[in-house]
Amino acid sequence: IGMGGIQTAEDAIEMILAGATAVSVGTANFYHPHATEEIVDGIRAYMERYQVEDIRELIGDLTLAKLQNIFNSIIKRQENKVGDGFIR
Repeated sequence: IGMGGIQTAEDAIEMILAGATAVSVGTANFYHPHATEEIVDGIRAYMERYQVEDIRELIGDLTLAKLQNIFNSIIKRQENKVGDGFIR
């Protein structure tokens, strides 16, 4: 179960990709009563965007190859920075 600091769909998706089969939204519900609904909607939007039909496809899907792609993407963005701080 992914717990701790889940405030957005991105937070929940990160936990799921890391292997969580469930996530728990706690404190976020106190200061934003619709947090859980928005997280569910955000996960649904993510799945539609990336054509994921079953959320179980995401569980533990953070493989070494995907991590390498993410790392390479970050490096490429850093290399494209210019003096004003904006990524081109």
